[in-house]
Amino acid sequence: MLCSPRRLEGWGLVDGEMLERLWSYLGLFRKMTKEMSSTHREDVLSDALFYLAKKLTSRIGRITTTVPHNKVINTFTKYAFLFQATINKIKIIIMF
Repeated sequence: MLCSPRRLEGWGLVDGEMLERLWSYLGLFRKMTKEMSSTHREDVLSDALFYLAKKLTSRIGRITTTVPHNKVINTFTKYAFLFQATINKIKIIIMF
C-alpha cells in the first residue's frame, strides 16, 4: 500500500489516450506494410514514428508561449517515453 502509484509523489495514472492516438496513426500504414519483409516494415514504421515525433516536438514551441514551462517539459517527456516504448515494442514484434 505504501508503494502504490496513487500514493507516491510524482506518480500518476494515465487513461491511455496518447497510446491510442499513436496506434491510430500507425494503423494508417497497415495496408502498406502488409506484404513487406520485416526489415522494410521496420524501416517504414521507424520513419513514420520519427516523423510523428518531429511533428509533435515542433508543436512544443507553440505551446511554450501559452503553457507554463513545467507542463511543456512534462508533455515532452511523455511523448519521448511513448516514442521509445513503441520503438522497443516494434523491435520485439519484428524479432518474433
